[in-house]
Amino acid sequence: MKKIKAITAMFCMTAFLAFGSGCGGDLVKKIDKLADESCACKDMACAEKVQAKLMDLVKDAKEPSKGDQEKIMKSMERMGECMAKLAIPSGGGGGGDDDEGGDDEGGDDE
Repeated sequence: MKKIKAITAMFCMTAFLAFGSGCGGDLVKKIDKLADESCACKDMACAEKVQAKLMDLVKDAKEPSKGDQEKIMKSMERMGECMAKLAIPSGGGGGGDDDEGGDDEGGDDE
């Protein structure tokens, strides 16, 4: 769960940077393409490379229109969901709030 929270925080920060420093033009298409690329990743190393591409893309962008902001946010949410799936071990819903992978049966976490 800690990894998911970190990923969510990263995307919120990226959105802030993108909208605070500006975006524009074909940025929507580029971010959508990065979301596709992220969702095609099979491991976190791949997803982190896509994240780095996103950070490079938004650092020099111009401010988007309100409609583009909404499209960008949807693509970034999709990217975050795909990265979160990579952060969660395959086959485990786990149900726990930690990223240690232990089960929640039995009460104490010690």
